[in-house]
Amino acid sequence: MTAKVQRFTLQASAAQTASNNSSAVSVGHLRELLVFLNVSAASGTNPTLSAKVQTSDDGGTTWYDLPSGAFTQATGSTSQVLAFTAFGDTIRVSSTIGGTSPSFTYKVTAVAK
Repeated sequence: MTAKVQRFTLQASAAQTASNNSSAVSVGHLRELLVFLNVSAASGTNPTLSAKVQTSDDGGTTWYDLPSGAFTQATGSTSQVLAFTAFGDTIRVSSTIGGTSPSFTYKVTAVAK
């Protein structure tokens, strides 16, 4: 039997100027996960975007960084992907934006089965 592929958006494409966390997504029924970061624009002086995938063991009250769950810090347009086979039952993406007057237009999506 072939596993059904599911696609979902953790962070919709939009200009972001401050650090933020995406909505939590339930993934406990899934076994494989690819998470994609797509930065289409960056501006400001020395802008930086550090994004990481986190998991929760209590439905979203306490969050933990997934091992090998950090994307390479972005300073401009980039596309990156992370693969996971262990990720708990709930995930989100935590993004830290730095620099002077920074703005990043980016989205984070996932494909899982």
